[in-house]
This record gives sequence, structure tokens and C-alpha cells, in this order.
Amino acid sequence: MPTTRPATMRADDLPAVATVAEIAAFTRCDPRTLRNEIAAGNIPGAFRVGRSFRVVTSQYLAGIERGRL
Repeated sequence: MPTTRPATMRADDLPAVATVAEIAAFTRCDPRTLRNEIAAGNIPGAFRVGRSFRVVTSQYLAGIERGRL
């Protein structure tokens, strides 16, 4: 039976505005996948800062709780 990886970051550890790398560590997904989803408009609370993205953590977690992600 495959073992599951423990989460590398808890929701309480996320800053108010997180980077793609921080959200990717929280969700255990590839940062490129997350960037593609943000570019497609599928991640609530995401916005662009220059050439990078940031995510408002409270909006992102609310989206998870509502089942939108």
C-alpha cells in the first residue's frame, strides 16, 4: 500500500497573502499546475503582482470549504 505524504504546510501556517509556492506546498501540487489554474481563473483570491501571482489565503480557503476547488 502506498504511503501518503504528510502536508508540508498547515492552513494556520499560511500568510494572509501567499505565493504560488506556499499554496502549492499546502495543497501538495506542482506550482506550474497552480499557475495554470490561476491563469484560467479557477482559483479564488488570486491576483497578479508584476510577473508573479499571489493568493489571498482567506478567499482561497473559503473556496475550498465551498467545494469550488
